[in-house]
Amino acid sequence: MTTASATSLAGFKAVAETGAAGGSRGLLRAMKDHLLYRRTLAELRALDDRELADLGISRFALPEIARQAVRGR
Repeated sequence: MTTASATSLAGFKAVAETGAAGGSRGLLRAMKDHLLYRRTLAELRALDDRELADLGISRFALPEIARQAVRGR
């Protein structure tokens, strides 16, 4: 799965660099943001309940925290 994603992302990057299909830079940015969101969410979900409680975070809030992390970078 990771290989397919990396291959797809490389293809979109090539299109963005050539300037073909106007707006592809926006598409590339959206894909990168989505990959960052998924990575961030996976890392947060890897924390156990005790670690989340120590941070004052509920599992319910994890998707929103990951979204904010991507928007705020």
